[in-house]
Amino acid sequence: MNIRSKPRAPGARRSLWSALVGPGVALAAAVAAPAQEVAPRTSGAPTEPAAMLVQLADGRWLGAEPVAIDATAVTVRPAAVATAAGGGSDALRIPRDEVVGLHLRPARPSGPARVLLAGGDELRGRVGAGDSAGDTLALVSPVLGRLQVPLDRLARIEFVARTAGAAERDLALPADAEFAEALFRPARRGFDRTLGELHAVLEDAVRFQAARDETPRRVSFDELAAIALAGGYGREDEPDARLLSRAGDSLGVGLEGADERHVTVVLEGGQRAMLDWSDLASLAPRRAGLTFLADLPPDRREERSYFGGRAQPPLYPHRADRAATGGPLSAAGRSFVSGLGCHAYSALSWRAPDGASALVGAVAIDDSVAALGVRPQVDVRVEVDGAERFRATDLAPGVLRSLGRIAVRPGQRVALIVDFGEGLDIGDRVDWLGVAFVR
Repeated sequence: MNIRSKPRAPGARRSLWSALVGPGVALAAAVAAPAQEVAPRTSGAPTEPAAMLVQLADGRWLGAEPVAIDATAVTVRPAAVATAAGGGSDALRIPRDEVVGLHLRPARPSGPARVLLAGGDELRGRVGAGDSAGDTLALVSPVLGRLQVPLDRLARIEFVARTAGAAERDLALPADAEFAEALFRPARRGFDRTLGELHAVLEDAVRFQAARDETPRRVSFDELAAIALAGGYGREDEPDARLLSRAGDSLGVGLEGADERHVTVVLEGGQRAMLDWSDLASLAPRRAGLTFLADLPPDRREERSYFGGRAQPPLYPHRADRAATGGPLSAAGRSFVSGLGCHAYSALSWRAPDGASALVGAVAIDDSVAALGVRPQVDVRVEVDGAERFRATDLAPGVLRSLGRIAVRPGQRVALIVDFGEGLDIGDRVDWLGVAFVR
């Protein structure tokens, strides 16, 4: 019996969250500021860090306490004011057009399952039974609550206890797969793959018809490492912000507003969620005039290992919106929803888009290096049409280095380079954080 899965019809597509469209950005071009630490190290007793780092389109980073977000502005209490006034009422109102990101705390991915959606969104939590028709699965997120996720939006489900250390290629469908779904079971070496068709997600199992079977059967989650699906549909709308939760959820949302206690977001499909500020790790807008480099594939790239020269592939290829090793972008004790994770040697370049007048962002050593017990040494540079516009050779763990505001013109080639420093490349894990073209 041939059970080749049929492509899912576009009419069957369901969405999870709706989104709002934010206003554009209009900023004058400026010369890049000198390289500076966002959070300079101080001698003596450590001070309490600001609750939030606000990244601005003029290249500055501001330590602050959140106050409110409305349709036109983000209102914060700068950390220096809050400390001096003991939490006084002095506040700074920043137009939303000038905010590139809000960064609060580290993300600690949690939950027994990692659910990847077509288009790049990621959810964390416990997987359970969907609707009676078998069109959805339920996901209970530590932050977002209970969600119904359409199967047509899925790319992969990973049961994290059994996929630790797995590479993307280990859990992928073959490029010429005859069937649209596959189950992966742990094996002595790697994973055993069974091609077939997913019929439904149950409370603690799936109903799956293997290619060699004539009827579907129940397969317990306890047997599985992952489920891969082909032909999933990306979302149809454009979110006006991207959110990274403390539990590792990374998704597009509509940013409706906030007060000093809560942030209200609109999820795909129109569901509203009221989150505590403590539930957020990072929030970055998406709007006209603001283009994150992580959203654009580089038009040139060169990556290689320390040993073997240009012919040797890199230990960790670069990743968009993730650290090179696969976790959240985390530096100086915070996580960031947008950026690029790289490992020396890496040279990535882009053409500045129409309307771009500057590049902003920060660079840092990824916090995962702390577990290695080594001191990373790298030479990082930003070049515009081959001319060096930023350089740092003394990056240290725990410190963000602002790029300032680097002037660019549309069509110019902008390159982000992570070169070997002294010594070997062990621990040369670099995060380019919130790097974006602005206008």
